[in-house]
Amino acid sequence: MRATARVIFLVTNVSPLTGDDEIGFDTATGKELVFVDARYFRPAEVELLLGDASKAARILGWTPKIKFYELVQDMMRAELQAVKHATALLFG
Repeated sequence: MRATARVIFLVTNVSPLTGDDEIGFDTATGKELVFVDARYFRPAEVELLLGDASKAARILGWTPKIKFYELVQDMMRAELQAVKHATALLFG
């Protein structure tokens, strides 16, 4: 999740988070946008999760066409576009 958040922050101009007391600020305005709330930590949180696509590559011949950060950027751009569209519909 942290890696995803870091890419999202790059796309949206939010300063990166750095620890358990993290706060993400809009780099243009300084407004606080994101913070970590310890109430939502899982009791047995795993610090590092790593995916391994080697089985898919070996059995299916699958290889990724884009890198992780590119996927997150595409997802964020689409989400931001959807929000802009919905906002325009609601508020003109």
